[in-house]
Amino acid sequence: MKNKIEDFSESQILKLIESIGGASVAREVLSGKVVVKIERLSRIDENGCFLPVDQSEAREYNPEILSSRPLINYYRRLSRLGKVFPELEFASPKNFYLESRRLTRQLLSDRDYSGLLQGVWFPICLPKIKITDYGETFENVFLEAAKKAYFNHFKFLGFLGTRDLAGKIDIADSGHQRLIDKMSQGPVTSILTFPFRGISFDDARNIAGRLDGRLVFPGPIGITTAIATYPDILFKDHHSGMQIQCSGISFKGSKILSTLYLYVDRNGCFVCTQGEELSNYHQDMITGLLYLGE
Repeated sequence: MKNKIEDFSESQILKLIESIGGASVAREVLSGKVVVKIERLSRIDENGCFLPVDQSEAREYNPEILSSRPLINYYRRLSRLGKVFPELEFASPKNFYLESRRLTRQLLSDRDYSGLLQGVWFPICLPKIKITDYGETFENVFLEAAKKAYFNHFKFLGFLGTRDLAGKIDIADSGHQRLIDKMSQGPVTSILTFPFRGISFDDARNIAGRLDGRLVFPGPIGITTAIATYPDILFKDHHSGMQIQCSGISFKGSKILSTLYLYVDRNGCFVCTQGEELSNYHQDMITGLLYLGE
């Protein structure tokens, strides 16, 4: 038994205790007053997508959207970011490469989430920035950068964004808040995956709520950074129509508007607000998650 305990670090033991409800619940389990029910997380299919625990709820999605992973030239991708984010600090190409490799190896050995690598994924680097007004920063910095990158690649298509977001957006997810906190300290490298396909925002949020802090919603800021880095990949299949959910935020004081999404079709890219229809879904919906690692 001693050897088995030594297989776990102190932080892993603490995380295990927290996962069952904390020290008080752990004591009740040990005393026999409480029984812990073990339930597997949603499984991952051959395309790197989460399946619902209840297979009767499984829904069709379009596997052709974002069906190919790019070859990464780390220097070229960061150079593209430097052109559209001229005043922000990013990781060096070497550090971006090394951290991406470290996270990829970590994800590959992750028993719970390694299946995400069967789908489309790529590393992204978020800049060092302290965000005090999420809506204003998203609109004036990240959305503008995504728009520039988009026009640089698709010169004859439109890009329509929302306006007047200052003071209107809240961070509605603890994982996304963790990402924003990390960005205030320095550039953040992570692995962007798209494991939610053909399911509603509500369903994606419910599944994500069962995951731990290694996977977080990228939010509008993460998605627009990905657009600025990989417009050629994210919009490769734009003619078929695609809706990218920007989960992780909500609108302050609004009983109607709940989140943002990007809709892409043959006419261009459109940043839209989403309201009460959060339980609606169609096969061209996708929602991303960032793998931050341990």
